Amino acid sequence: MRRRHLCAAALCFLAAIMAGCSPPDGLNRGGDLSGAVTIDGIPVGGGRVEIFSADEKNSVGCQIRPDGTYTLSEPPLGECKIVVKTSQLKGMPAVVKTKEGFAGKDSSAGMIYPKDVGLVYTPIPDKYEDLATTDVKHVVPKGKSTFDIQLVSK
Repeated sequence: MRRRHLCAAALCFLAAIMAGCSPPDGLNRGGDLSGAVTIDGIPVGGGRVEIFSADEKNSVGCQIRPDGTYTLSEPPLGECKIVVKTSQLKGMPAVVKTKEGFAGKDSSAGMIYPKDVGLVYTPIPDKYEDLATTDVKHVVPKGKSTFDIQLVSK
């Protein structure tokens, strides 16, 4: 009887160790990080958000929507650095807001944006576009969470 209890205790101990000792990969399986990107309180109307784990081994990126919002699927967990890039839209004609919505214009790539797209180039300081110089940081929890990226021009 005593041997059976010892075996059961050993099996429980081993199972607990195996469950808790799987190597962490820093990934947020099933979680999302969403929010809005603004500069001096004004929505950034296009570009890209990229998030990097502290060790820079894991990263995820997504597009910024015309209203300044973004959603990153399964970002790295823990302390992260965030890069915002808008320079890829530089040189694209601005899309003009009218009473009916956004008026489509030809982009530099020859595409015509629909009236409701409204992507525009919003200049931001260079420091936000480079992983080495960005000062935007966020601690990403497991699951779904929100973080508004508030950039400043000065």
